[in-house]
Amino acid sequence: MSLKNRFRGWLGERITSLINWAFLDGKTYRQLNDITLALGDGSTTQIDHLIISRYGIFVIETKNMSGWIFGSEKNAQWTQCFPNGKKFRFQNPIRQNYRHLCAIIEFLNASMPELDLSLSDIESKLFSIVFFGPDAEIKTPDELPDGVNIGPLRYVKSKQSQFFSDDQVDQMVEVIRNGKLPNGLISGASTRKRHLASLKSRHDLAAGDRCPRCDGQLVLRKRKSDGKEFLGCSEFPKCRFVKHSS
Repeated sequence: MSLKNRFRGWLGERITSLINWAFLDGKTYRQLNDITLALGDGSTTQIDHLIISRYGIFVIETKNMSGWIFGSEKNAQWTQCFPNGKKFRFQNPIRQNYRHLCAIIEFLNASMPELDLSLSDIESKLFSIVFFGPDAEIKTPDELPDGVNIGPLRYVKSKQSQFFSDDQVDQMVEVIRNGKLPNGLISGASTRKRHLASLKSRHDLAAGDRCPRCDGQLVLRKRKSDGKEFLGCSEFPKCRFVKHSS
């Protein structure tokens, strides 16, 4: 992957971050972006955006996709559809983000055992948000939780029960900042390599509509320059694998 393309992906993530900061009080809602954590079993997990506040921990998975999106909370795979009739399947992002929630619980408990977080705290103290870009339209809203439907900022602000003290929030932010693997255009190269190796070890490389680099789902995209269609990884911009469709 070229440095120029990696910079474009990084810039897209930063724009999302700036939008969040523009509408959230930075003193109340502490935001961390592009976090890769090493877990106790030697694996890694990568989190797009994390917001920590006295009202809970919000884990945000972003999907840079277009077209019509069909899926439910229980489906193993969702479907991306286009007016021309083309359809592509991709991994249920709610399930994908569940692993991120579990990772945050494990990571924070290791450094702050007094928090005593558990899986039962998901949806009460820890919240999953899946954010599709403006080019995607969710067609099955009644089958999905609010964390997918109403937009990340509105969802975050809807939670007003206090679970953590300001000191605990500060400490959690510090623990994650100090414990995350390096990121950035240059310093994150070894982290990306390690994370891809971790993905490969967890899943056999799939064929057909799966990405051979990170095992993400291949979805239909269009080049802005000429409108030509191609298959790209749903984990973009983290993974930029491209397979041109016939």
